[in-house]
Amino acid sequence: MTTRPRIERIDCFQVRWPMPEPLANSLSVFRERAALIVSVTAGGKTGWGETWAQPLAAESIITSSLGPAILGADASAPRAIWDSMMRLLGRDRSGITHMAISALDMAIWDVSARIEDMSLARRLGGPVHSTLPTYASGPFLKTGDDQYRDMVPEIEGYLARGFNAVKLRLGADLRSDLRVLEQIRIKFGDALPVMADFNQGLTRFDASRILAELPAFGVLFAEEPLQPDDTEGYAELASRSTTPIAAGESLAGLRRFKDLIAANALDVVQPDVALCGGVTEYMRIAALGEAHGLPVIPHVWSTSVIHATSLQLAAVAPTGRSYALPMPAFEIDPTPNALMELGGPVSINADGTIDVSDRPGIGLDLDRDLLAPFTKSRSSVGR
Repeated sequence: MTTRPRIERIDCFQVRWPMPEPLANSLSVFRERAALIVSVTAGGKTGWGETWAQPLAAESIITSSLGPAILGADASAPRAIWDSMMRLLGRDRSGITHMAISALDMAIWDVSARIEDMSLARRLGGPVHSTLPTYASGPFLKTGDDQYRDMVPEIEGYLARGFNAVKLRLGADLRSDLRVLEQIRIKFGDALPVMADFNQGLTRFDASRILAELPAFGVLFAEEPLQPDDTEGYAELASRSTTPIAAGESLAGLRRFKDLIAANALDVVQPDVALCGGVTEYMRIAALGEAHGLPVIPHVWSTSVIHATSLQLAAVAPTGRSYALPMPAFEIDPTPNALMELGGPVSINADGTIDVSDRPGIGLDLDRDLLAPFTKSRSSVGR
């Protein structure tokens, strides 16, 4: 009889890194990077996951409830473990418990692939792609009187690093939005793919106004113009806009995506594997998007763990569908972030693509020593 690899230990690391200067979007100002990184040990291997929206609360749920419940589970059966965790959700159908499950599910899929000595993409039946076209997720807004300052020179810096597409943070002031878009087109011409992220900062009225102006600047998509639970608002905007509407990073669970897609409220689906329910739920969401003919682009933020995992997931996305607009397939945070370089600096190719690792698991080797400079607290479940 084959001995199954059992989950022996779960470790939680609260990591933080103070940023050299604040970054802003239409709603928030960020002065530090913070996340919960989780490791799962089974079969002599260690897999890694994370969540970042509510890291302290997610850790409490893992150490008090989810972690003890899955100790001893068969690590070669991630879907079965995910099902068992989902049964513990109770009333928290799309909140912090979903985020905690995301971190654990990511780590379990990673360790299961490492045990099989294959990449996560191969464990999931791929990869379909060995490289992916990227975009720089920036520039961000600034603090101070002129929140839009330095966007053009920042884009010049991104292009010098090899990026050939950018996603601006807009929405603090609609006139300034249009002014900076005009500056970008004057400086870089019409060939540069530009996306706009409003980070939920607009009213329905203001969103309608700005969306009416975006076609003149060739914006590929408008991301999160409204709060994520405003399904009617998204549907109304999508019915009127010729600029595709993107959202999904703030949604947890397949049903939240189903509701928006069923309402014809989304043109681009953007699940975040560290928030939506992990690798298992991400793949279900991606299948739903594909079934409706919608591009699925992972939202990538926080640390090297979500970056490496999302790259593996994007590599198993289906091919063969031609979209009217050339959508870049992978988001890269180009801003200073030591937590995004835990496995070394993120590098892209001269043509703006990124290589997909074929190393075991997510292709990222972490350990406690690498995390130590950023770890503010630790906890564990198991031996």
